Amino acid sequence: MSTWEPSTIGALTPAAKVVISSCVLIVFLLIGGAVVLYLRGKFYAARNRRAAPGLSMETLQQLRQSGEISEQEFARLRRSSLGISEPTGERANSTSSRPPADDDENNASKNG
Repeated sequence: MSTWEPSTIGALTPAAKVVISSCVLIVFLLIGGAVVLYLRGKFYAARNRRAAPGLSMETLQQLRQSGEISEQEFARLRRSSLGISEPTGERANSTSSRPPADDDENNASKNG
């Protein structure tokens, strides 16, 4: 029975060296893939935590339909849960759910 010594590595055939190198490469790729999946999971978990925790779209719709939250609150929470930024402009700052009123000239002509 012969013992394995470091000098026997040089005695390996080229095919054996390719097989060993391939196995080492596959192991490194598997470890790298596992690390990428782990980090990706952490990234998406942190991203999802920014949304309103525990509020699914179904829950938000039920709250809106039952009158527990207003249309504006529903829209804000929906955008937050989907990761959409707040809209900008005059309409976004409005607290009224009514559409913007016509100008005074149109109102005067309609009334009189």
